Amino acid sequence: MKAFLMLLGFLACVDAMATEAVPVKVLTAEVVEDVRTVRSSGQLVNRSEQVLSFKVDGIVKEVKARAGQRVKQGELLATLNLDEMQAQWKKAKALMERSRKSFDRARSLKQQDLISMDNYQELETNLAVAEANFRIAEFNLQHAVIKAPGDGVVLERTIEPNEWIEPGQGAFRFAIEDSGWVVRLGLTDRDALRVNIGDKAKIRLDAYPGRYFDSEVIEISGRADPLNQTFSTELRLVNPPERLLSGLIAHCEIQPGYREQVVMLPFTALLSGDGYKGQVWVLDEENRAQLQQVRIGYLNHGQVAVTEGLEAGVKVVWQGTPYVVANEPVTIVR
Repeated sequence: MKAFLMLLGFLACVDAMATEAVPVKVLTAEVVEDVRTVRSSGQLVNRSEQVLSFKVDGIVKEVKARAGQRVKQGELLATLNLDEMQAQWKKAKALMERSRKSFDRARSLKQQDLISMDNYQELETNLAVAEANFRIAEFNLQHAVIKAPGDGVVLERTIEPNEWIEPGQGAFRFAIEDSGWVVRLGLTDRDALRVNIGDKAKIRLDAYPGRYFDSEVIEISGRADPLNQTFSTELRLVNPPERLLSGLIAHCEIQPGYREQVVMLPFTALLSGDGYKGQVWVLDEENRAQLQQVRIGYLNHGQVAVTEGLEAGVKVVWQGTPYVVANEPVTIVR
């Protein structure tokens, strides 16, 4: 009998333990704006940076500009050997003038019916060919020199005197000074979707330690680079320092105009996670635990940003989660 009473007492204790509410700490879900800064690094370049070249082939006669030199618009940078081109131009001009005189004489004879139509048309064709050859010779002569397209700086020089150069072969890399400086960088797909043209940014240059320069986003590529799968983005410096060099390393902090609505939770609130999917415990009106599926946006300094699955005002368990049982009541502790 005594043993039976002891067994009943033990079972009563076990039952009490089973029904005892688990102590937990909770927070009330609050929807906030995602204020994360987009950080990336890139290179500083002049927006008008361009390659200058000769339009014709030939031997380089003279190179007047050097790398780093500042020049004025129209200033001569380099020229090819013009002797042969000038001779061809004179020859083409003389032939054109002779052809024009012959045609003028034929036109006068035609009015008097003193020349056959075949001879007239032949002289007319000869004049057209001579004029075309003269235009080609004049084009070659005019484009056998390279002049500065504007006030700017020669960034790089890739030719030397006496070199043979092909049409379109780069001779100088040039930048027009008043076209502005930009930082070119690549953004990941998620960051590219958050950033918009016109968003403000701060730029820090290794060459100017401790200083930040204002900038804004002026261009975002609509297609990812097939090599690195990033989206090319340009930031324009609003008030650049007086002396800059193309190729300087720039570190950028962009403040996105688009801010997603999220619920921030301590990392301990996350019961499980698989990629962007997760689970948390939420409480109903009777403080009973319910398993809730959520979508995880990102992790940031020990916190989880939930983008879907939680509404403002919901109670979320963030401490004591391993001991919670579904549909069982919990005790909220402070």
